[in-house]
Amino acid sequence: MTGRLTVVTTERPASLGKTYRLTAAGMKKKTAGQMVEGTFEVQEFSDVQSLAQVLASIGADQAIMASLPKDGSISGRLVTKAERVNHPGALSRTKDCFGFEANQPGAVVLDYDPPVGTPALSRDQLWALLCAAVPGVETAGVLWWCSGSSHIYQGENEIQGLRGQRLYLLVQDLADTERFGEV
Repeated sequence: MTGRLTVVTTERPASLGKTYRLTAAGMKKKTAGQMVEGTFEVQEFSDVQSLAQVLASIGADQAIMASLPKDGSISGRLVTKAERVNHPGALSRTKDCFGFEANQPGAVVLDYDPPVGTPALSRDQLWALLCAAVPGVETAGVLWWCSGSSHIYQGENEIQGLRGQRLYLLVQDLADTERFGEV
């Protein structure tokens, strides 16, 4: 199986995702910002190990999309939907430009964020819950990954333990992703 996913790299703003800082009132989260302009590159992976290598290479200026460019391109410019008219050939991170290609292997990304004030499930608890909800998933290729809200340190001192988590399920047909999510 050769799966594919899209790696997005922002130029404006300088980073994506969330940042955390420690204040006298406790830890404060700030969203780094929505991407206005950047690039995309489709990357391939053959198994869980090579998917892990892709994820491990992602920087603060990057994000992963399970969807692929509808026009078949493997790299290019990304701008906002409104700015596409000023950037011929550029794509936007919208359903107009990206989708789930039929008969294309890839990954379904399941995001778990416990409600504020609620203890997070452990990795094993999260996996057991998914297996109970989705019979047969035990035989799928699966990669577990922490999100940026987990294991935050100030020097040697862990300020926040396990919180947000992601499960990447390898799939044979990306076109089935939306149906899977609805079920």
